[in-house]
Amino acid sequence: IQLPSALSFFGGSRFVPIISTVTYVAVGILMYFIWPAVQNGIFALGGLVTGTGYLGTLIFGIIKRALIPFGLHHVLASLVRFTEAGGTYMINGQEFVGILNATNEILFNLGPDSEYWSQLMPTLTSYLGGAQMLTTLFRVPAIGLAMYHTAYAKNKKIVKGVILTCCLTAFLGNITEPLEFSFLFISPALFVLYCVMCGIGLLPYQLFHICIGYIRGTIFDFGIFGLLYEHTQWIYLVLLGAVNFVVFYFVFKWFIVKFGLETPGREEFEVEESASQLIPPSSTCFVLAMLAADWMVPTHIEGGSSSPSPLTQMLISFGNTLTDTPRINTLHPSIQSS
Repeated sequence: IQLPSALSFFGGSRFVPIISTVTYVAVGILMYFIWPAVQNGIFALGGLVTGTGYLGTLIFGIIKRALIPFGLHHVLASLVRFTEAGGTYMINGQEFVGILNATNEILFNLGPDSEYWSQLMPTLTSYLGGAQMLTTLFRVPAIGLAMYHTAYAKNKKIVKGVILTCCLTAFLGNITEPLEFSFLFISPALFVLYCVMCGIGLLPYQLFHICIGYIRGTIFDFGIFGLLYEHTQWIYLVLLGAVNFVVFYFVFKWFIVKFGLETPGREEFEVEESASQLIPPSSTCFVLAMLAADWMVPTHIEGGSSSPSPLTQMLISFGNTLTDTPRINTLHPSIQSS
């Protein structure tokens, strides 16, 4: 930004932080008047979700998946878990606000023999880990299998590892984004269909009185909160998940083939195995050791000045390596063909 000479001090690189400060002071004042209406709308949406029974479960399932590309699904989940948007529950004469607070009381204090277990847990867990298990344990593997079976034969060896990693990330870590993002940008229409299917697939959850889960949907949570607790109806979750698996597999397989989507493994070019190695195998232990050192070793020296951490030094060294083309070709032979 070029300003008149009298104001030149405020131009150039200084202009952005200065104008941002001024602008967002005004925005902050404006939001004082706007945000209450937005907050009331969010609470109304939460009330609609938790107050309409099976329909609310459908709405929640669709919206939560649809918010994932924006990272706002955590906001929706927090509202339902901790605020009036998730409802108010009277348990033994005590009021609990939000789904998670009520779940904590029933799951950890009252137990499966409580009358509130059968009354409230099917509804509460349909917004928590129980519903998430349908996606992490069944839908994601089904989508991954569909992608693998539709991949070109020449790429299957490589894509198998990629898809397996994405599925294990969901299965063991409750993180579904790696697989979801693999088709989100390729076909937004398929992602919309995926969101709707997730909502519809959740409808029978409360009908079967499933009472599984806490806040995560991993296989470990299934074992702890499903198999180790009584009256969880975990077998119905498995049956419902199996139906979801079959439906998602065939729908995704048909959609991918019908519209020729370039999902992992369906690229026109042949993917080389070495191209998937961001770090040479021989360097893996070295990198892990440096990451551990970066966490354990202090980064300040006498006099208050900062010294680069081991990880920083490694990255600087690696950056210098990238400027040396012959060394790049030595480390990554696949680059020679690009």
